[in-house]
This record gives sequence, C-alpha cells and structure tokens, in this order.
Amino acid sequence: MGYTNRDDASGLTSAMKTDLCAQLWHACSGSVYIPNVGDKVFYFPQGHLEQVAIFQHQQDHNMENPNYHLSPKILCIVMGVELKAKVDTDEIFALVTLFPLPEQQEIILEDNHAIRSPSELYSFSQILTSSEISTLGGLYISKEHAERCFPPLDMTLEPPMHDLVAKDLHGNEWNFRHIYCSYQKEHILTNGWRKFVNSKNLAPGDSCIFVSGENGEFGIGIRRDMKQHINVCCTISSQQSSQNMQLSPSVAAHHAVSTGTLFHVQYYPWITPFEFMVPLKTYVESIEKDYSIGTRVHMLSQGCAQRYGTIVGNEDIDPINWPASDWRSLKVRCEVTVMVCFCVGCRCFAGCNFATLLAVLGGQPRPKADIPMDKEGGLPNLLDSIFDLLKNAGSNAEVKGLNVDVVYISHIQVNQAQKERRQTYRAHGIINPYMSSPCHIELVLSEKEEPVKKEPETRLASSKKRA
Repeated sequence: MGYTNRDDASGLTSAMKTDLCAQLWHACSGSVYIPNVGDKVFYFPQGHLEQVAIFQHQQDHNMENPNYHLSPKILCIVMGVELKAKVDTDEIFALVTLFPLPEQQEIILEDNHAIRSPSELYSFSQILTSSEISTLGGLYISKEHAERCFPPLDMTLEPPMHDLVAKDLHGNEWNFRHIYCSYQKEHILTNGWRKFVNSKNLAPGDSCIFVSGENGEFGIGIRRDMKQHINVCCTISSQQSSQNMQLSPSVAAHHAVSTGTLFHVQYYPWITPFEFMVPLKTYVESIEKDYSIGTRVHMLSQGCAQRYGTIVGNEDIDPINWPASDWRSLKVRCEVTVMVCFCVGCRCFAGCNFATLLAVLGGQPRPKADIPMDKEGGLPNLLDSIFDLLKNAGSNAEVKGLNVDVVYISHIQVNQAQKERRQTYRAHGIINPYMSSPCHIELVLSEKEEPVKKEPETRLASSKKRA
C-alpha cells in the first residue's frame, strides 16, 4: 500500500473514463477529497505513514519512522490523478502524482481549482443487513430511490417486474430481476442478487451503491465496512515486506524534495478517513479560524452525518519525530448522542423507512471493549437507549393509527436538559461523559402523504322548479 513505484498497479483496472464510472468510484470512496490535475495541495507525510501503519495493523500509529528532516507539510502541485479499483476485492484507491513546490510559494495563495465532481447523476447507497445477504434474501429498495434510479416499471403487470443490467467498476455486467411489491410498497432485486453477493463476498455492514446513467444504464458498486476491511488488509499485509511499506513514503518524499522531481502517492479511502492531501485554499482558510479550547466544532462524516464536539486540547501527537505539526493536533471530545441521532435521522431522510431502520439497529453487534467508553457505560448504553426510544415511538405510531412500515423520522433533535435532573439522565443517555450535562431527545414520526387523484366534478341538476 505504501509503495510509490508504478509496478504495484498491475492487476488493476484502467483509470475511470466515463462519467458513470467516475461517479460510481466517488460514491464508493465516500465523502473524501480527491485532487484534480493542477490543484495545489499540502501533502502531510505523517498522515500517509499513519495509513501505512493501519494497513499493517500496528497498534502505535506514532511509530518511530525516519522522517529525513521533512517538513510536516509539503506544498505540491498535482500532476496526475488515476482512479483505480482492485480486481480481487473491489477496493478503490487513487494514484496521485505530486511535484513539490519551492518553500517561498507557500505564501502565495492562488485560487485552487474548484473541487470538481463528475456529472450530477443520481446515486444512493444502502447498508446491507444479515437478511439481505442470506441465501433466500433479496435487496429491498425504497420506492423513492428505485423510481429515481431504475428504469420505470410497467405497472399493468402483476407483479410489475423487469430485468436490469448493471455494470461495476471493472465493466462486468450483472443481471437482476427488479420487482415491485405493492403490499410492502418497496422494490426488490431478486434473481441475480445472490450471485452478486457471493461474488463480491459481501458481509453485514457493507454498503451497496447504485448510480444512474444516461440511456437507462446504471452502475453498481460496493463499500466495505471499515472494521472488517481493515482486518482483511492486515491479513494481506503480513505477506508483504513491512519494512519497504513503512519507509517508502518518507523516502520518496525526501528524494522528490531534494531533487525537485515527481513522486507518487496511493490513497486508500477505505483504510482511513483522514485525508493527508489538503487543498491549499482549504488549509489557509482553516488556520485563520479560532481553535481555542472550548470552541464547539463539527465535522462531516460520509457527506451526510455531522459529528459534533468541543475542543479540549491542542498539541503535537508525535513531538519527537514531527514537532510543530498541524496533523491531528486538535483534541475534540465528541458529543456522542448528537452524532448518533443525526446519523439516524440522516439515514431516514435518505429513504430508509422506520421498520427497516429498527431491523438494522436491532441487528447491529454491540461495540467491543477497545472502543473508549465513559464510566456510566458509554456507547452501548446510548445505543440501547436510542433503540428503545425508537421502539417506543413505533408503538405510539401504531396507537395513533399510522402504518409503521411506511413512516419515517421527520424530526429528531437533541436538547440539553436542566442540570442535575437524574430522571432525564437515566432515560435518555448523556450528551458527554459528565453527569452534569444530561440531554433530552425529541423524536417525531410521520407518514408520507401519497397524492390522491381528484374525482371529476359532476353537476347535480337543480330540484327547484322554475316559475
């Protein structure tokens, strides 16, 4: 993964050429920044080494690496970008060619090329559950996504169905039977779905991604669950030379800076969400903001969910090897309740109905002991509380006469409750590790309104007798 020569690109597909393939690649990568040719970026070698450490399953990401007196950040111009995907695992990565710029150009702020994206094609992703990858399972898709992404069905048939052909990142075609279930008001992919699951070796927690194209064509891709994918990568990395992978980023960057030559960087979005190539304009704008202790911040996650937190410290994570480095120097205490509730609401806004959401949350395994938790139980208690809250809301919806299979979360909000109110603390979890800041979760379920055709008006004859 850390190799910088071009030979390790064998066995990979060629660069994405069409808008459909490019959009599918970006959808599979998530909400990460991929530079364009001509962009000026700051390259952080420390972040690149962390990615290599994660790939090698090293517990200490701040391992001792010779940095060859490199600057913590190197101003570069992007000379080439190739979007690729591995044939055996469908893992996507970007091969970026960088050219280091002289140090004095750091103070010259030019307008970076706009962070461009491929054509605005409709796309959506769906996290797979155990039932959807089982032997007899099919893929249930919401009506909104199916109608916007798939070709229209002939609703005069019983049941409405047709065959679909989708292409993956390698150009392989996959055939599916698309059926509309009028009872559940959902679309289902049946025939061909099991073959796709087995071929891609999908597991619960992985995501399936669809992108609509022109002329009725559409693409299909996958995004692995981060934890499961890292475990697979660790198994593969044990068969490779760890010393070369550990040293090559520093060696290549040092050689390029010293000689004024190009060097190549491979970025794997599935390995780590941390982006070690930051646009020049973004970096300059960020350092002008206030990051003092106590400042409340938020960060986008996967382009949708926002992670809220408060800055509690600012220091170097590796002061010996990388002094005065900006890389991950801020310590932020996350507001877990707000983050989880925002994720729940965001998933429902994306078209996931309430019944499916309960099935997904109820089937998720509880976090392992290596995840930081507070003294009161932390994340497991929070997930249990939110899950119970959702079940209670579903029961209330049934009492009100709503159809739980089609309702969605129209409003979810986390409010800070009065301090020292223990009943609120016990009922709804905590907004941070301190008992003095309980919170109150406000949740509203609604049923989607379906348009009803207006009956034609009939003019009634007047019964009055005219004089």
